[in-house]
Amino acid sequence: MTISLSQQSYTDFEQALYAQAQYPDSTDSMDLLLQQPAWFATGYTREVELRQGLRLQILDFRLCDRCETTLPDQEGAISFHFHLSGEHQDACTEVSNLEYALYGSGLAPKHTLISPDRYPALEVIVEMEPESFVSFIGSKQNSFCLKLFQAAALPGLAAIAL
Repeated sequence: MTISLSQQSYTDFEQALYAQAQYPDSTDSMDLLLQQPAWFATGYTREVELRQGLRLQILDFRLCDRCETTLPDQEGAISFHFHLSGEHQDACTEVSNLEYALYGSGLAPKHTLISPDRYPALEVIVEMEPESFVSFIGSKQNSFCLKLFQAAALPGLAAIAL
């Protein structure tokens, strides 16, 4: 049987998770442990705000059943998403065991996220707000990080001199 979460159900689900958040490090209110409810999964999500605009998430859980979640249009961060185990698919991507994805354009369009329950989910996600990303890579044309990203995006162009 598939667990189906509408936009409102997903919002309610997230609010309930955050309302019961635990703080593994009592001195750090930006380090959250979110235990998954038993009807949904066994395990947890851990979120750590490393600095403003830069967040690390670690997902370590096994879904009780296949899950389909409908998500609305929303502003979105740039997300580096690494699957060590588990899989999911949406309108744009399908990511499985030992695969990764890079998301982000500032807007995440409405889509349905499908998460099978075949494998436990063990994922590492680094989310960066666009402003933080720009400050990280530098906004000047001579930025070393910017040139690296350009070289990665356009490997066939030899005009980029590092």
